[in-house]
Amino acid sequence: MANWLGWGFEVDGTIEALARHRPFSFFESYSYSSEITHEFYGRTDDLREFSIFIHTYRTNKHSYHQTILSIDCIDLDLPNFELKPESILEKVGQMFGFQDFDFTSYPKFSREYLLMGDNEQDVRALFSHDVLRFFEENRGVSIQKLNGNIIFYIPGRMCSADDIQDFYRQGIQALSWFLPKKKQLTAPKKKAGAYYYS
Repeated sequence: MANWLGWGFEVDGTIEALARHRPFSFFESYSYSSEITHEFYGRTDDLREFSIFIHTYRTNKHSYHQTILSIDCIDLDLPNFELKPESILEKVGQMFGFQDFDFTSYPKFSREYLLMGDNEQDVRALFSHDVLRFFEENRGVSIQKLNGNIIFYIPGRMCSADDIQDFYRQGIQALSWFLPKKKQLTAPKKKAGAYYYS
C-alpha cells in the first residue's frame, strides 16, 4: 500500500518520530508504556513532511491504540495549543481554575471542546467563525500544535490499512484551517489498480 501511495513505511516506527512526539500530551500521559508503530511517512508541497502512525499505550492489563496524523510546521509562526473533546472530569476541573478558552458566542463549541495553549490571545485568533463552526459540526477530534509539529487524531480510534486514506483526508481537512493554503490538496485516489494524485 505504501508503495502505491508513494509513501515510506516502517513497521516499528522511526526514531525521529518517537523523538518528535514524546512531548505531546497523548504520549507524555503514558510515557512509560507508549510506543509508535506502523508509520507511513512522506512529503507534499503543501504539507511538508508528514507521518501517520499508530500510538499504543497500556494501562494495567489493557492496551489502547489510536492512529495519529502529524505534519511538520516548524517554519510557521503558530502558537502552541491543544484542542480535544471535553470530558466530565475536565468540566469539573474548570470549577477549580483549570484552563479552557471558551467562546461565549459559540456555546456548542465550548461545551464540546477543551481548548488551551501558551498564549490565550494568539490561540483565540486562530479560531475564527468558520473554524469554530467547522469543529461544532465535526465533534470528537483532537488537535495539538507543539513546537514544530501539528497533529490530528480521534481519541481511541485506530484505522485499518483500508481506512488510512479516509483518515488522511479527514486530518487534512481539519488541519488545513491552521496551515497556509497554497493549492488544493487531495489524498491519493485509486484508478485502474494504482493510485494517483489529483
